[in-house]
Amino acid sequence: MGSANRASLSPNSNFESVALVSFLSPTAHQSQLLSMLLGSMSQSAEPQFSPGFMIHGVWLGEVATRAGTSAVLDWAVRALSLSYVGHQVQDTALIQTSRQIYGKALVKLNAALQNSESGFASETLSATMLLSFFELLTCTERGAWIRHAGGAGRLLQLRGPERHRTGFDRVLFLACRHPIAMECFHKEQPCFLDSEPWRELCEVNKNSPSFPTPLSEVREEMFLEMIRLPGYIHNVVQAANNNLSPLRFRELLTIGLEHRASLKAIQLNTMNAFEATKNVPRQRPSPSDDEVFPVVYEYTSLFIGACCFGYWSTMSVVNGCLLVLQRKLEEGSPMQPNLTTDDLIDRTIPITGMSFYPQSPPPPFHTSRNDDRDIYIAEKILAARETCKSAEMTETGAFLGNMYLMFALREALKTLNGEPREREWILRKLKKIGFNLEVAKQIDFAFRDGRSET
Repeated sequence: MGSANRASLSPNSNFESVALVSFLSPTAHQSQLLSMLLGSMSQSAEPQFSPGFMIHGVWLGEVATRAGTSAVLDWAVRALSLSYVGHQVQDTALIQTSRQIYGKALVKLNAALQNSESGFASETLSATMLLSFFELLTCTERGAWIRHAGGAGRLLQLRGPERHRTGFDRVLFLACRHPIAMECFHKEQPCFLDSEPWRELCEVNKNSPSFPTPLSEVREEMFLEMIRLPGYIHNVVQAANNNLSPLRFRELLTIGLEHRASLKAIQLNTMNAFEATKNVPRQRPSPSDDEVFPVVYEYTSLFIGACCFGYWSTMSVVNGCLLVLQRKLEEGSPMQPNLTTDDLIDRTIPITGMSFYPQSPPPPFHTSRNDDRDIYIAEKILAARETCKSAEMTETGAFLGNMYLMFALREALKTLNGEPREREWILRKLKKIGFNLEVAKQIDFAFRDGRSET
């Protein structure tokens, strides 16, 4: 491992020696190692990105104070910390050591789950989430991060919403809920967070002090809409695979249009909140003179970028469902020739001003299903390209920035997979992210092999 790499990570710390001492003497050095991880996970070299995800900082800060109180939490912290440091400095020995510690953490987790008291403990739920993060970093096997996120979801559900209203458990819930929702999206299964007791808990968080009030409100509005979608996707897939009646397809089409309208309204509220808090994203020339996307977006924080990623990705998914449903309704009727992607964008979307703002709905004269289908396709393409334009500024955001960017690029790649130049651009980005977040390599490999899932 080169000294230059160590210096670039932190000029005042020898990560390798601290990491190994932490392994051998955990109670004395575990908090120090986690503090290094905490500082790197949610911040980047760009000062304006530092306010990005305060809730994760609060959660991990509390985890650091609980060193020595839970064996499974201690081993999970050591595994994740060593893996993160090893990937940052590209030290294969540290990464391999972290895998061994991860194995020990799994043994401790299984032991904790055998006991009702330790199994429902906040430390056990925290450890499960940390191990999910470990799998995103290290990817010991395909889909392992999903299993941990699912396990965290089941623990959270069994603990019940009332336990997560105050204190550390409330912070833990806020830190866990997005990975749990991602797992439901990935599996195309309804999310329990969409049930009334859990939705009510999310409503309480609209007054969270983590961000200024306007941003807190739109964050919760988006999350409450987002957790409705895995169940909707599940229903669309089931209907399409079982060739249900046209009446059911029309019913789902109506529901999808309602989701689409809700997302557009929330995005408009989000942009108003950005303006009120002086967080409106800006366009600027690519610092690297990128030839594929020469103009990029600049955000005041990773949180602002994630809000935009969330809108583009979820809108793309909803439009994809609408396309499936319309195709099912049109089966047996002659299909119009496919237009090129450039034709679709030029004809259906006015590129004026910033495309963060939701586009207008189809005008009244759009009575043809084919016309509406073209608009859904065009919006998917636009969302994918907007995501790509955000990559250059967001990938500096260390762990959390790369994690949210990776999932957004995955959705963009599904849309742009037929565009060779943009497809290869996204795959290069995923490969680059994969140096520090190995699960991104699985997305890269899957698409190069002709598969669309990790």
